[in-house]
Amino acid sequence: MESHQYRSLWIPQPFQSNRTHNSDTSCGLLLQSRASRPPHKLLRGLNWSVDGRNSACTRGSMPEARHSEVVDATPEAVWALLMDKMENPSKYVPGVQECRILRKDGPYSMLRRMKTGDFEVEEEIVADVEHRSVDFVLVDHPFYTGKVTNVITVGPKDETTLTFHLQWVEKEGAKAPPLDPQEAVRKAVVHTKELAEGKQ
Repeated sequence: MESHQYRSLWIPQPFQSNRTHNSDTSCGLLLQSRASRPPHKLLRGLNWSVDGRNSACTRGSMPEARHSEVVDATPEAVWALLMDKMENPSKYVPGVQECRILRKDGPYSMLRRMKTGDFEVEEEIVADVEHRSVDFVLVDHPFYTGKVTNVITVGPKDETTLTFHLQWVEKEGAKAPPLDPQEAVRKAVVHTKELAEGKQ
């Protein structure tokens, strides 16, 4: 955390699936732009949320969406996919033609640059092993600033749940292509779920 019909706008481009999934969804926060500071400093003080189920939030130029799926796999197996996604995004993110690791600060922090058909995207990626979460913070994107968070949780019945949370802000003056954030995030989560369950 897809016969691939999607636009080449980075991340969570809709991966196609014939399956129907029910899940809990809510909207949450946002973010800021290019900086050399760690992501947790970028995010400080930026907290905007709207609660809901199976819905996306787009307030002004702030596309945002969250989607969760219960995964029939151990949290360790899903975490291994998220670790792989950091350095090998083409299996998880549609349209990626090339990926370069510009800086690596150990196994859980890196600066990554991806090339798609239309442009390049640079991200600061930080994994939190204790909380089983990975933040993909946009450092350089033609249309947006913000981040995407992938997080694994374990429920009271030991069920593994995977959640992707997209939190973007359109850059001032940018003319971003139309984006359906909820559908994009939903299909990205489903794709990762199916990889974890051996269905891809």
